[in-house]
Formats: sequence, structure tokens, C-alpha cells
Amino acid sequence: LSGQHLAMVFEKPSLRTRVSFEVGMAELGGDALYIGKDEVGLGEREEPRDVARVLSRYVDGIMARTFSHQSVLDLAKHADVPVINGLSDNAHPCQALADALTIVEHLGTLAGQRIVFIGDANNVSRSLARVCILGGAEFVLACPEAYAFESADREELAPYWGTQIPQ
Repeated sequence: LSGQHLAMVFEKPSLRTRVSFEVGMAELGGDALYIGKDEVGLGEREEPRDVARVLSRYVDGIMARTFSHQSVLDLAKHADVPVINGLSDNAHPCQALADALTIVEHLGTLAGQRIVFIGDANNVSRSLARVCILGGAEFVLACPEAYAFESADREELAPYWGTQIPQ
């Protein structure tokens, strides 16, 4: 990524997300620019569409760690560069990809594995379910019924589960 620049928009701070993206960009020859909530005021001082348009003029990609998934969608809709969801209330895809990589490193493959997530149906489990299903693994969410995937999540994932939709 020599000569490439990634804008990292942080509405919600995180040690691991910031360090992993900064180190990753540096190791690949690029640069990462930290942009905190005070610089942007995403959705308050500046609308996501304006942030996306401005950043697209200066950088080659945007990573956003936000409270609202809609902010990530709005950035992606209006940006002329790729937008990475670093975390939102709906999804945590980078965490799920890191988990999948760890599974592959230890077990050799994701395909055919049974991955059990113990906890509520949140942004992490939702993303891990997608990665596991797309990677050919069986995903099991172990939680009380009141904390299970909502019907909209089950419907979205149904095409990947086939006729068996976990409850």
C-alpha cells in the first residue's frame, strides 16, 4: 500500500482497532490518519455524507468505528473510496475476520468446523455468524432465548443456512 492513506474515523475509541489498523497500514507501506470524534463530530457537527466527500478527496480509504451502523452506511454511500466498518452497533466484521483467521491458523480451515459463540446476539456474534457461514463452518449461538438473533437477522442469514434456520 505504498503511498496509500487510510483515514480512521473514531466516534468510539479503541486501543486494538487503532493499533491494528495503524500497524497494518505501516507494515504494508501505507499511512493511517487518526481522526477522533472531536475533529469530526460525525452526525453532529458534520454529516456523514460531507465527511465522506471531504475525506475521499484526500485519502484512499476510510475506516469508521461508530456507534450507529447507519453512519457507516452513509459514509459508504457518499464516499468515492472504500469504507471499512471498524465497528458499529450492527456489525464488527474486522473482529470476525480476525477470529476466523485465528481458527484457520489453529485448525487449518474454517470449512467444516463447528464454531460456538457463547453470549448474546450482538454485533460480534452477528458478524462471526456471517463469516462462519460464508466460510463453510457451522455457527452456533449459545444464549438464553431472550438474547437470541432477532427474526430480521435470521431472515438475512437464512439463504446461507439453507432450510435450517437456528432459533
